[in-house]
Amino acid sequence: MINKYLSELLEKHNIEVSEDNEENIRRWNDFVDKCDLDSISNDEVQLESNYLKTELIKHKPVNIFELLSIIPVKDYSDKILFYNDDLASVFIDAMAVPAAADTGDRGDKQHCVYYYNGINLRKKLNMFTKDKPINEGEVVITRSYNVPCDFIMHVNYDYKDISASIINILECSRVNMVKSVLIDIDMNDLEMYKTVYDNVCKYLDKYNALFDKVIIYVNPAVDIRELEKELS
Repeated sequence: MINKYLSELLEKHNIEVSEDNEENIRRWNDFVDKCDLDSISNDEVQLESNYLKTELIKHKPVNIFELLSIIPVKDYSDKILFYNDDLASVFIDAMAVPAAADTGDRGDKQHCVYYYNGINLRKKLNMFTKDKPINEGEVVITRSYNVPCDFIMHVNYDYKDISASIINILECSRVNMVKSVLIDIDMNDLEMYKTVYDNVCKYLDKYNALFDKVIIYVNPAVDIRELEKELS
């Protein structure tokens, strides 16, 4: 079935509409990745948002207060959990994700937060980074547009000192009164996940009452059994 919003977007830019909707998605993505975002009108941004919302409807909503951790958690089991499924369907206050060097990256998992928030988010992030890139370890917070969370934290992770990045995320959460946050570090390093968990625990030792849930997102490529051994 051809998405009417997507067809209208293509027609506005004289792009041929295919009978294959997947092909239309590819054509629109290719156009957006190469175009000057400032040239896209507010009406077109809203049209794209309507299109992306029709795509998001296909995702099963995730209630974080009913979610079970994929790995047993020793400390703060009522607040910390590990999760490795669909990012675009999680109802949560904020998501901390690696700041995409190319916000047009359309990976199924990693950059779906950028994809489903569309041009709106790309324009907002470009506004913050037009003068200088996000510093290593720094967190830039913006609102979310379509994905069911209030804020997106764009993190330029310092993987040599992941602890500092995690503390910055939690500090940003605390300052902005974010009570539930998902942290995605996009790594397969088991020891690094343990470092993330240990730092979250230490932070909750001081600010336990300020957080309802901290979700540590696990890259789907990670061997869960090996990660559980690392955490034990």
